[in-house]
Amino acid sequence: MYLNRGFSTLELSKAELENLTKWHFRRAIELRPRWPATIAEFVFFKFRVGEFDEEFREMYRRALEVGPNNEIVLFNLSVVGVQRYSDSREEVREAIETVLFNGLISREDGVMQRSARLLGQNSLLRQVVALQGIQYLIESDWSYRDRRLYLWLANWLWDFATSEEQNHMVSKMMPAANEQPMWVLRRLLRNQRLKSELCMHLEGNAFCETQS
Repeated sequence: MYLNRGFSTLELSKAELENLTKWHFRRAIELRPRWPATIAEFVFFKFRVGEFDEEFREMYRRALEVGPNNEIVLFNLSVVGVQRYSDSREEVREAIETVLFNGLISREDGVMQRSARLLGQNSLLRQVVALQGIQYLIESDWSYRDRRLYLWLANWLWDFATSEEQNHMVSKMMPAANEQPMWVLRRLLRNQRLKSELCMHLEGNAFCETQS
């Protein structure tokens, strides 16, 4: 590996290049300690080189602390977290669960759907985050602004819920489903069991008539 320095070219080994990269990351974080994207990129770099030490754990938690809803933080930490969840200490597991949960309830469609896809790669993590999501839906006031998000979440979480939890979810979903255009419901509700249950409670809804 070669590195240009003015008019000279230095040949660096892989280890030397990794150490130089880590030095630059540490210097950048020292200068801007609350810059979440840089910290998250450093976490991802250490993940790529297989360095899972105390610094890795500290940076993971710090990135989440300073940028809990930052898109770069959610992306990098989600990718790393899904891969490292089973091998992580308890405090890091809790941080990973928070990252994936924050991604799942993001108002950005891309972040939300990417989090769901990543959760599909780890069944244990998916179950933990799904239980958090169900409680979030049940306890939420289903504000008008977020109703599409809630419907999408219900569609994704339906099969993880108990019968009692499903009943709570349906009672909140009915007004939200009635106000959505049919094409929106088609896009959001792809769980056949959920559609059947919901349509039992929706009278005269065009979406349900097309499902029969």
